[in-house]
Amino acid sequence: MACSNCGYEKMIKNGLVRGLQRYQCKGCEYNRTVTHKSTAVSAPIKQQALNRYLEGLGFRAITRVLKVSHVSVYRWIKARGQQAAPVERPSTIEVVETDELHTYIGHKKTIVG
Repeated sequence: MACSNCGYEKMIKNGLVRGLQRYQCKGCEYNRTVTHKSTAVSAPIKQQALNRYLEGLGFRAITRVLKVSHVSVYRWIKARGQQAAPVERPSTIEVVETDELHTYIGHKKTIVG
């Protein structure tokens, strides 16, 4: 691994920063960290998680299949949702559907009291 500051080839380990290995250049004493953790999940796994979520699987079901944290799956889906364009709705509503639940709630009888 070469130093990004001076190009010197000799780097030594110099502790951890936020869980990432930190290296120090022996030539200029510049400190740098590795760009990705070794435990980083690849993009195809994230895409599989998104596809399974869109098919109706829950977060915990996805984690059992893909062997990742449910919090990670939640964050991937949330990030992808924020990247998506907002859904456009029609300016006027032409058809409205109702069901019998509306009439039931309006005439609900209380037994207690």
